[in-house]
Amino acid sequence: MQKGSFSILTVPIFFLCCLICLPGARAQSLNPEFKPELPTDWSKVGSVAVQSDGQILVATDETSPSNESIIRLNPDGRKDQSFKSEIGFPGKIVLSGAKILVLGSTAARLNMDGSLDQSFKSPDIRRFAGSGTVQADGKLLLTGTFNSVNDVARSCVARLNANGQLDDTYSPSTEAHNALGILGRAVALQKDGRAIFAGQYPFANGFAYLARLNHDGSRDETFNVPTGLVNNPNLVVVQPDDKIIVGSSISYSEYQLIRLNGDGTLDSTFQTVIVQLSSGIPTVNSLLLLPSGKILVGGNFSNINETPAAYLVQLNPDGSLDGSFKTSLPNGPVRNIALKGHCEVVVSGDFTEVANQAAEGLASLYLPSPEAHCHLERLGGKVMLHFIGETGKTYRVEKSTDLVQWSSYSETAYEGSSFTLALGGANQFYRAIAQ
Repeated sequence: MQKGSFSILTVPIFFLCCLICLPGARAQSLNPEFKPELPTDWSKVGSVAVQSDGQILVATDETSPSNESIIRLNPDGRKDQSFKSEIGFPGKIVLSGAKILVLGSTAARLNMDGSLDQSFKSPDIRRFAGSGTVQADGKLLLTGTFNSVNDVARSCVARLNANGQLDDTYSPSTEAHNALGILGRAVALQKDGRAIFAGQYPFANGFAYLARLNHDGSRDETFNVPTGLVNNPNLVVVQPDDKIIVGSSISYSEYQLIRLNGDGTLDSTFQTVIVQLSSGIPTVNSLLLLPSGKILVGGNFSNINETPAAYLVQLNPDGSLDGSFKTSLPNGPVRNIALKGHCEVVVSGDFTEVANQAAEGLASLYLPSPEAHCHLERLGGKVMLHFIGETGKTYRVEKSTDLVQWSSYSETAYEGSSFTLALGGANQFYRAIAQ
């Protein structure tokens, strides 16, 4: 089927995003126009987060000698020189509205220009806070290896108020510990605001690898994961339907992905995914739910359910391996995956090539069907949005300010292979939909 291209021309704006819904197929591939400018003293790229305007926050996985542990890139990979951060510790990036949280040996909050948010008081965390999520009310749930926060006993779980102070109304039922290996690895929120914690947590009646805590921090005893089903988990992702994907090691040579129902029981409609590595300990470092319902999986592995598939794969919604996804794109382990608009993903890791092209630790990939190819380009103070569509198709263009409520950009049905529109307004989102 022949494909054509079309573009949308906009007047200068600060924030712009485009979504495309196309029926045609396109295999995933490296975006050759994305050329990241990373600090020369970085040896490892870690956490990645994409802002609503397409700019990309990137953190190193090691302490930076230049005290530059987090930077921001423009959508094409050029370093954003207006972003100046003095965060000197490696950490995980968590977006919180118009603020940027960095979690690690403490929790820090940055303004959008990279400066420290003085209204947020970084807590004294004994040991490490490796993961966190922001509640709808702006409070921050933390999990990690810590046993106190601001000299108040908090074993692996804590909640901070929006100003960074410890929330003393949240009293986790985890108990004090001195045992090795006790740590929180991940946390995710369900629709009702209760939190799923993955790791190894000490409770009065023993350790739990997966637990759900109520809004006050007490353990939800109605959440019952069958004994032996989950061991040493490091990932938990809650789907829009409240089902829970959990990643955990099951032996030295195998790692598994399973899905649970909202009450903790095993979801039998999801195929258990067994992850293996030809030499060494396999692991999954990142899971990304795509708008299509499919799941991107990144980590250090060579086989999925005994099928050769290395480092980055795509699963169908039922957990089966998506055979249309080109395997072995990166030539090394993947650490983090972040969605970039509706058309691309940004991938970080310990690789030097993607699709046999040079890509040192950070790359942007076009998604396969049903997502389509698009990218931004700034020319003469204007923003060009380039799309790949299908010749002979017609498209309607819609706009939104929140990605929820959409309205028609115009009543015109645009014929496809090319058309140009003059758009405007800050914080606008646009999508082209094949009719």
